[in-house]
Amino acid sequence: MNTAHLHLADGRRVDYLIQTSARARCVRMKLSAQQGLVVVKPATTPHHYVTEWVNSKAAWIAKHWQPQVIAPATPQDLPERIELLALGETFQVIYQAEASNGVTLRSEPERILRISGLIEEHTLCHQVLRRWLQRYAKQRLGEWLTQLAQETGLSYQAYSVKGQRSRWGSCSNQGNINLNYKLLLLPPAWARYTMIHELCHTVELNHSKRFWALVTQFAPDYPEIHHAMRGAMAELPHWVQVD
Repeated sequence: MNTAHLHLADGRRVDYLIQTSARARCVRMKLSAQQGLVVVKPATTPHHYVTEWVNSKAAWIAKHWQPQVIAPATPQDLPERIELLALGETFQVIYQAEASNGVTLRSEPERILRISGLIEEHTLCHQVLRRWLQRYAKQRLGEWLTQLAQETGLSYQAYSVKGQRSRWGSCSNQGNINLNYKLLLLPPAWARYTMIHELCHTVELNHSKRFWALVTQFAPDYPEIHHAMRGAMAELPHWVQVD
């Protein structure tokens, strides 16, 4: 595995790893919480071609890349801040010990979440944070999905939000879209692509060439995002995972 770097127009320097894979058929990028930006190439692709390819993607990288986009999971963490990257919002979490048999979460002005009660029980704190995130995502992702449906001219019958372990979204043959509330923790382009993906399934309930051609109309940079999102679920913070 080799290292290289890219200088962006805004002055940022992006260090990235070049990984050779016998299974790779083309050069692609992915993001890892542990390794940052990783470029995977076939064994026969020369190094200079990879650096030229990365340079050609500089505008996309400048728009979407952030160091440590997804924080590595830490088993016993009680988060003090929750970064909703998809919305560009940050919430402060305050823990207040009180005599209680459980914990409660109260949303306060200035984006403060106050958890009170038996706060030494981390599992309970994680549970109320997930319930809050699901409620908040139901509203905000719903608004976003409605906006994208209007922009694309694609319609859906119903919409729901859940906390799937392995899927970011799904669409039934009745046109019912289900989104994962964990999308709020991802970069905005990733959340948008997921919603575009599911909206396109209301027309093509498959992954045929027609489906991907439709996706390309509304998210032309989807291949890079699609590859970058692989494995992202496992790298989300521990509190959002089911205990």
